[in-house]
Amino acid sequence: MEVLTLVFSLVAATAGIVLWRLEWLKTPQQVWRVRRHLVPPVPVSESGPAQPGRVDVRVHPDGRDTVYSVVCTLRGASVVGGRRPRTRRNRCSPDSEPLHLALVLPQPDPADLWVEVTWVTFRPSLHHGERINVHTGEFLRWRWSWWSLRLGRRPGEGWSSVRPYRTRGRWIHHSARPMALIPDQA
Repeated sequence: MEVLTLVFSLVAATAGIVLWRLEWLKTPQQVWRVRRHLVPPVPVSESGPAQPGRVDVRVHPDGRDTVYSVVCTLRGASVVGGRRPRTRRNRCSPDSEPLHLALVLPQPDPADLWVEVTWVTFRPSLHHGERINVHTGEFLRWRWSWWSLRLGRRPGEGWSSVRPYRTRGRWIHHSARPMALIPDQA
């Protein structure tokens, strides 16, 4: 009887570990809808001085789950200046207001302007990231490197806080497009 109990407990432990690993391999179910509005620069005229161009980007959350620590950033060579425009929200659900970014541009329609959205899910506890080029619609997804998995603990805490974490990853081209560009309204 004790051998049978031991076998069943080993099978249950193995099944639990397998299900836990499968939970970590799930792809994010969050979808982001990106709307951009370009305002071309106004040259010097009799009515007034020249005005630079501007781009307004709105990122709408559109998924089933609530996500946390959402950061939306504009990236690219056309983003001039010391600080990149970014907005942050601690909690984002499907009925949340869109994240809004505005940027003054030297060119009317830059080909290298990327919208980057990063977020955290709690079940499983993972960081996710997606980028979309607002001009071409090219889509990138952040992929963590498996060989960068390390064990570590938080500073100042005991051995009870030891957990696995990843240190490296890269942006890869992705064929599926969970982020989608919404066309400008005419």
